[in-house]
Amino acid sequence: MRNLLLLTLVILFFDSCKRGEQPTSHQTATPTMSTRPEASPAPLRGWHIAESKNEMDGTPEATLTLFNENDSSIMIRCVDRKTDVLVSPGGDPIAEANVRVKYDDSAPIRQSWHKSSSKTALFSPDPIAIARRLSKTNIFLFEYTPFESRPRIAKFNVSGLDLAKISQLCNWEALDRIAAKRQAELAALKEKVVSWVHPCGYDKEKWCWSNTDNTDGGMSLETKEDAIQDAYEHAKIHLGY
Repeated sequence: MRNLLLLTLVILFFDSCKRGEQPTSHQTATPTMSTRPEASPAPLRGWHIAESKNEMDGTPEATLTLFNENDSSIMIRCVDRKTDVLVSPGGDPIAEANVRVKYDDSAPIRQSWHKSSSKTALFSPDPIAIARRLSKTNIFLFEYTPFESRPRIAKFNVSGLDLAKISQLCNWEALDRIAAKRQAELAALKEKVVSWVHPCGYDKEKWCWSNTDNTDGGMSLETKEDAIQDAYEHAKIHLGY
């Protein structure tokens, strides 16, 4: 009888311990939830092309865009059969149009670009030449000056640039032929004006020029090369170059 009583007491003790381990209704475990925010979409990498048509006449248009890690961008586009290359540094308005550009390990080049009306982008003065140079470049540096700030540098990995669509839509091949013809005409003009140059009649140590129409340059110059260049510039203006 005594042994049975002891066994009963042991069973009751263990049963009460098990009930004590169970959480009460107000102690229910809270499910674990991640506090990590949802991942944002991955930034665009490399060049991206967007094609469209002019709403007025249906002319095909295309724009190549490249963003860097600071949301600065380069855009190469053919719109209205005209090529543009523009850099949008982002951030503050641009103070001036004077910039420096650097292609890979080459020396920096100072250039004067054109500011957009919003002063948030800069347009290249020679877009086709710039675009072609970018297509042979890996790293492109663009130094600009924001409003009331020191110059800053936008860095772009421009590798993989394919200009086939832009060059096709804007007919670069025809533009190349026009440019080659113009260069040949200017070279011929430069040779022609050499015969206009002569020592000045009143000062044999100075150089003057006069063309076949007896138009005088109107000024004496120190060297023959200066006189040739002066005559050449006047001839270009006269011929509409």
